[in-house]
Parts: sequence; C-alpha cells; structure tokens
Amino acid sequence: MLPGSARWSRRSWLLSTAIIAAVAVGGSVAYAGSGGSGGSGGSGGSGSTSTVPAAPVPTPVVSLVGATPATATAISTTTSTTTSTVTSTVPWTAPLALTVTEGTLAAVAASDVDGNPVAGTVVNATTWHSSALSLLPGAPYQLYATVADAKGHWSTQALTATTARAVHYLHATISPDDNAVAGVGLPVIVTLDGAVTSPQARAAVIARLTVVTTPAVQGAWRWMSPNELHYRGANYWASGTKISAGADLSRLQLPDGTWGEGTHTSSWSVGRSFVSTVDNQTHLMTSRRDGTIVRVMKASLGRPGYDTYGGAHLVLEKQASLVMDSATTGHVLGDKDYYRETVLWTVRISYGGTFVHAAPWSVQDQGVRNVSHGCINISPTDGQWYFGQVRRGDVVDVVNAALGPKRDDPGMSDWNYSFAQWKTA
Repeated sequence: MLPGSARWSRRSWLLSTAIIAAVAVGGSVAYAGSGGSGGSGGSGGSGSTSTVPAAPVPTPVVSLVGATPATATAISTTTSTTTSTVTSTVPWTAPLALTVTEGTLAAVAASDVDGNPVAGTVVNATTWHSSALSLLPGAPYQLYATVADAKGHWSTQALTATTARAVHYLHATISPDDNAVAGVGLPVIVTLDGAVTSPQARAAVIARLTVVTTPAVQGAWRWMSPNELHYRGANYWASGTKISAGADLSRLQLPDGTWGEGTHTSSWSVGRSFVSTVDNQTHLMTSRRDGTIVRVMKASLGRPGYDTYGGAHLVLEKQASLVMDSATTGHVLGDKDYYRETVLWTVRISYGGTFVHAAPWSVQDQGVRNVSHGCINISPTDGQWYFGQVRRGDVVDVVNAALGPKRDDPGMSDWNYSFAQWKTA
C-alpha cells in the first residue's frame, strides 16, 4: 500500500496523460471542475467544451490592369458558377490584361465586340494578357477568368473591359447625295473632317474607298486638299451612268494615332450631257445637249485686268437672284470699280467669283467685246433659258482665254488635267 502522498501523485499523472492524448487526436476536451466553495468536493460544477477554428481561405481577387477606375473583384469559390459581370474602362493603347491575387489563374477566354476570339497568354499562375499590343478604341471586350482558391475550389468571373475612345477620329461624307442626278463633269467627292497628309495615311484612306459604275469606268482618286478627294475617269461620264460610292473608315488606324470611324455610301445617276463652250475671241457661248447644238448666245467676258480664266469649269450652284458686291473681292465703296448689283439668273462656275448670268447693262457689248469683271455676261432672255437648263456638274469650257485655268479653284480643279496627270496625285 502506497502512502497518501504517493497515491495522489499517481492520480495526477493518469489525468494529465488522458488530456494530452485527447488533444493529440483533435478532439475537444471537457474539463470536470470541483464544485462548491470552501474546498468541499462534489458534482456541483458544470463541464465546458473548446473548439480550435479552422483558418479562413482567402477569396481570389481578379483585377483588370489599367482599369479606370481601378477594379478589383473578389470571386466566390463556394460554387463553380459564373458570378455577375464587372465592367471597367481600360486603355486601347496597351494589351488587354488581368491579374489574380489570393488565387491561381487557370484560364481566360476573351472576345471582341464582334465575338471573335482575342488571343492571349497565361503568363504565370496570376497573370494573363492579350497578344495584340493595342486594341480597338471605344469597344467592349468580354473576358471570362477561371480561378482557384487555396483549397482548389474553382469559379469563373465574367468581366467587360470597354476601351477608352481615341483622341482623334476621322469621318467621311460623299457627294453627290443619294438619288441625285448630276452633270457629266461632276466627280465623286469624298470630304474628310480631318487633314490627312502623309503618303501612308493617304494610301490607307484610299484603300477604304470604293466606286462602282454602270457601265464600268476605269477611274482614279486625286487628293485635292488634305481634306478632300475626287474620283473621275479619263473622260466626262457618259449620260445615264449609274454611280455608287462608299467610304468605310471603321477600324482604320492611321500612323499619327487617328482612327477612322463610320461607313457612308451614296448612289446617283448622270443625266443628259450638257456642255457649253464659251469663246473668248468670238464672244459666243454655244450650248450642246447630248452633243447637239441647242443654242448659241452672244457673250461678254472679263475685260483686260479682269480676264476670265480659261479651261473647263463646272456648274457648282445656281440662284435666280443674287446680290453681287465687289467688296467681297476687295473693291470697296469709293473704288472706281466698286459695284453692288442684284443680278438675275446666276450660275456659279468658280469660287473665285465667276458666274454665267443675265447682264442687261452689257447687252450692246455682248458678242462684240469683253467688258465684265470676269463673269460671262449674256442677255436676260438667254440668261433665263440657260438657268433653266443646267444642273450641278454641267460643263462650261472657256476657250481662247488670256489666262489659263486656276486649278486650285473647285470650279476648275477636275478637268484641266490629262488623265495621266490626274493619277499622279
């Protein structure tokens, strides 16, 4: 028999051994206390249970690189379903890219606005970027990122990355308008809302322009200015020609960072041929419809110092009544050549101020001598008749003139080049 102290030491050792064993196998331990006060033993105390909580698994976070505002989206991996779509704006001047923190990136599927796949690479366990170094500006891209958390639970996040718009855009308009009937001299005209100057950029723009004619005509484009191009063939259009033109600048990127935008089309027809020849020496104006002379009119052109430019002109517009003021050409009130007149039956053939118009004040000179300030004067009767015959694009060819054509004027810019010359610019 052990002494009392020895018996107590053995009880303590057995109890300690039992607690250690319980903790080792992960179980909870219930402690039995000695209830009551004053040291009296008994069963008055209650037991307690303690659980060691598992550490939380971090939630993966997906971020679009360069997004404005910065976007970081936590992905729940409790289920393997796609979570709600997150939309952000990203730069178009850099690859499309995303990163994952607190997780592993398994795959990314991306597509552009047309649904075409966007090629890309999973660079490492947390990063993906597109193969293209730049994107379309102002366009949405759809991405699906599949990630896993630390315990291997998978989920997919849908993201929409909309690229920022470019700083400069280029748009085109086409003239004549749809369903117009034009004269035989009117070219196809494309007007741009921005200047295009470099040879590479000009070639890229022309590659986006189309012209289809019936009957077929071999034509060519010419840059009239950094903002305007004209298209014509070797000769005036044949009467009855059908013309359809298109300008598709969408997704066109120019070397200076300008992007083309929009598609424009126009279809029209060419009316009867109406060509007038004005002879500066005989002072006669002869009009032909479809090659047949329909009227010969006496005329007076610009006097010396105000000579009418020679060459082929185009009818640009007409007005039944127009106030002509020499102040618009620098001759103000008080000058000996100042005039301000209301003129009838005016047909503009240049933007330098040349018109064919009725001039009752010079009837006695018409057919005899040149007395005008550069316009082609005809009688009121002939003026009204001519006004009723012509349309935009009809031709007025001034021959035997003292001055050659002014090719930078829109009225004289198209048909005063040989076709070989036309194609060189």
